[in-house]
Amino acid sequence: MGYPPRQLKIFLRFLKQFVFCLFKQFILQRFFACYYTMFKRSTPILASLDKAATISFYTQKLGFNLKEENNGYLVFERDDIHVHLFPCSNPDECRNMGCYIYVTDIESLYTMYQNAEIIHPNGPLQLMPWGLRQFAVTDNNGNIIYFADDKPVAS
Repeated sequence: MGYPPRQLKIFLRFLKQFVFCLFKQFILQRFFACYYTMFKRSTPILASLDKAATISFYTQKLGFNLKEENNGYLVFERDDIHVHLFPCSNPDECRNMGCYIYVTDIESLYTMYQNAEIIHPNGPLQLMPWGLRQFAVTDNNGNIIYFADDKPVAS
């Protein structure tokens, strides 16, 4: 006993689409990798005017761990986030640098940084017009770091 003709047609159509999807994915990965590549994360590279003060600020105030130090180049990590800082002697460069870091439970982080007195004077926790809740911190070098909720607020 075989499949009824209608069910067989549905199954064959499904099989055809499935095989086509597999073939398409194989072709994309094999021959068009530049169009298939998915970006996973980025790492900000900021300026550091004073290595010792930067290590102190990022570890004691922001709660990062110093992962690596090489000739003044610093690598900090916290959870899945890495922040790199390069040695710099020009304070004006730092004022033009910054980054966004997306977090969960932004209220707790804001309270922690507020207690550490490192919130930027113009950067309190607020809902932005584009739907993100964010706040800003200025590090000891003048770099501005925005912390934003990882999920936009539903409008």
